[in-house]
Amino acid sequence: MPRCTEYEQVTKFRNHLVFRQHLNKPLFIPKEGRFVLQYLEDEGLRRMEQELEKLSKLGSAWAAAVLGCICLVHQAEGCPDSDRAIALCESHAKAGDPYALFVYAWALKHKGQRVAAVRAMEKAAKLGFPPATLDFVTFVWRGWGVTERSPRVARLLLRKAFRAHHASAMGWLAGMYRSGQFGRMRWMLSWLMVPVAAIWQSCAMIRDPFSCRVFSLTTAWRSPIFRTPE
Repeated sequence: MPRCTEYEQVTKFRNHLVFRQHLNKPLFIPKEGRFVLQYLEDEGLRRMEQELEKLSKLGSAWAAAVLGCICLVHQAEGCPDSDRAIALCESHAKAGDPYALFVYAWALKHKGQRVAAVRAMEKAAKLGFPPATLDFVTFVWRGWGVTERSPRVARLLLRKAFRAHHASAMGWLAGMYRSGQFGRMRWMLSWLMVPVAAIWQSCAMIRDPFSCRVFSLTTAWRSPIFRTPE
C-alpha cells in the first residue's frame, strides 16, 4: 500500500485535532472541502457556516449537504430545521447527488414524509454512498416508510454497508443480533462482536473523522455534532 506523504500525515493529524476540539460526532466533509475546517479552527462554527453558505449559493452540492446536516442536528433548541435542510438539498437531491439525497431523506423523515424519505435514502444507498447504505438499514429495521417492518431484510441490506466499508456496519449487525430476533446463538455471538466492532470503529475514526465511512445520522441525534455552543 502507498505510504502517506509527510504533508498528508500532518493534515490528518491537524484534522483529528480539529475534530477533538470542535465536534462530538463525525461529519462527512469531502477532501476537496476540508479547507473549511480552517475557518472552524480559527474563527468558529459561524464563520465556517458562512463559507459553506457562500459555496452553496455558488452551486456546491457537498456544501449544501453539510449545511443541511448542521440544520438537522445542531440546533440550539434541539429541534431539527427540516425545512431549511430541504431547501438546501432538494435540487441537488433531484439531480442525483448522493450526499444531498441522504440529508434530504432525513429531513423528509423529520417532516413526517416517511415514504418519500425511504425512497430518497434507498436511491442514495444504491449510488453507493456509505452513510446511506447504513442508514437505509435503520429505516427498514424500524419500519419507517415501508409497508412492513422486516428485520431479516434489514440484515440482508446491511451487506451493502459492509461492502461500502462503513465502520459502523459490524456494530449495527451486533445490535441486530442482541435484539434476540435472530436466535439465541446469534444473540450470544453479538457479545463477542461488540468489542471488535468498537475497535474497528475507533480505528476508522482515528484515521479520518471526516470520512464518509464513519459518518451516519442514525447515531447523531442524541447530541449536537458540534461542541461549540454558537
